[in-house]
Amino acid sequence: MCRLGLLWSSESPEGLAMLRRRDAFMDVVKRHVGWDLDEYAARVVFTELLSNSMRHGKGPISVRLECDGSALRLRVTDCGGGFHHVPEPPAPLSDGGRGLFIVSRYADDIKLEGDPVGTSVVATLARKHS
Repeated sequence: MCRLGLLWSSESPEGLAMLRRRDAFMDVVKRHVGWDLDEYAARVVFTELLSNSMRHGKGPISVRLECDGSALRLRVTDCGGGFHHVPEPPAPLSDGGRGLFIVSRYADDIKLEGDPVGTSVVATLARKHS
């Protein structure tokens, strides 16, 4: 069904340059045969995770699209200090908090992985629902 492992990766010292690589990411998503991925959801997840990293993270941003045979996962890593993931609707007048909530609605799963040098947000991309 797919090549297992790393399907696409990119790194940039600047978030806006990474966001401009969204079309390249989407080309790989579209070519991932047999998965019937929700392409709109994948685009939203990519955009929101990059936007969050640009707003809250530090240093270079790394993006990886990985397949383990059972799921396709988007991993966005930056050098930020991390945070607590609470995928609840933000207060109506809140200045933030919508990005991860939106991702939690468009991805099948979302998790955080932190280490001393950075934080990764890993989103399992959704398949189309019949």
